[in-house]
Amino acid sequence: MTTDANNFNTMAVRAWDHPQLLNSEDVPVERHGQNFPMGITWLDIDRNANVRIKSYWDSPTNTSIKVHLDAWADTILYSAGSTWLEVAENDRDFQHGVFSTNDDHPWNHPQMQTSRFITFAKPFAEPPKIVLWLKELDIDKTHNWRVKTYADGITRTGFMLHIDTWGDTILYTGTATWIAHPANRTNIASGTYNTMDVRPWDQPRVNNEGHMSYGKTFEKNPLLLTALNWIDIGDDANLRIRALTSNPTRTGFTWNLDSWGDTTLFSAGASYLAVQDF
Repeated sequence: MTTDANNFNTMAVRAWDHPQLLNSEDVPVERHGQNFPMGITWLDIDRNANVRIKSYWDSPTNTSIKVHLDAWADTILYSAGSTWLEVAENDRDFQHGVFSTNDDHPWNHPQMQTSRFITFAKPFAEPPKIVLWLKELDIDKTHNWRVKTYADGITRTGFMLHIDTWGDTILYTGTATWIAHPANRTNIASGTYNTMDVRPWDQPRVNNEGHMSYGKTFEKNPLLLTALNWIDIGDDANLRIRALTSNPTRTGFTWNLDSWGDTTLFSAGASYLAVQDF
């Protein structure tokens, strides 16, 4: 499996079987004055407490930032992973932001569906592509863990961002990172994939693999970033999910959305972003 830059896993700073709530690492960055939209790539959380996880960064210097993957309260966090895009302060291609269900309603008044129209700081020349990554979750332990984030109604000036659950899941908090980029750039590609591209949700299995084509040919292998946008996992065992990629080429890559142990993985999805610097 590939291990691109711009990734952090708690197992880089401690063993999985030494769970702790607060986990961080200083990571190098190319230059000062950047932003770092982040998403979750990997989760291993005990079933006996609510699923609580948040990814964020702080403490910027001229050469580094501190990346965090934290839980809280009685959650037992065995391991987690995240990825991020480095975006220059006045970048001409990317616009990004964060939306949380807590921006719409308090965490202790959970609801099934939450949406917000996101307005771009600067309109695009044409409707852009949107990448959505889950960034923070707080889900009740008593039912299956289900959450998805997606976009629709995309225009030059904005789009509708959704964070939803279904069934009997109680979603206290869901937070999504959004990244918008011009649809016609030859050096950028993005898209989504899901285990349901290769099997039905009601035929759960641990290992799920597919191939993604960029729909274009890069001049060289791009930087490939991928993070979760969807999970549907049974509450009868620990929540375990990881989004991995392998076999990268100039035209696409192999994706895996896998679990392990006795976890029941009904479905999972991810969004990818591929960027080639000229």
